[in-house]
Amino acid sequence: MAPLPPPDAAAWSRIARAVVTTPYPWAPGHVVTGPDDTTLVPERLHPAFHGSLDWHSCVHVQWSLVTLLLRYADALGEEESAAVVGLLGGSG
Repeated sequence: MAPLPPPDAAAWSRIARAVVTTPYPWAPGHVVTGPDDTTLVPERLHPAFHGSLDWHSCVHVQWSLVTLLLRYADALGEEESAAVVGLLGGSG
């Protein structure tokens, strides 16, 4: 039996999308390895996982979006599901 969707799945999805598209504030936790390693721009340092407070949080939020999409796409609705797919770079 499939798990019942949380009643606020679409709201969780909208919040998660907002989090991963918010580049600042940002806590990189980066160790500078030399003079050429000082351009700390989120999308350059962690291209797939920038947005959110740090890259690790962004990974968790993206995983949450994938989980919501795979398990509860019907509860998200077509518009929200399409927004998630678009954000994650999927083809639908």
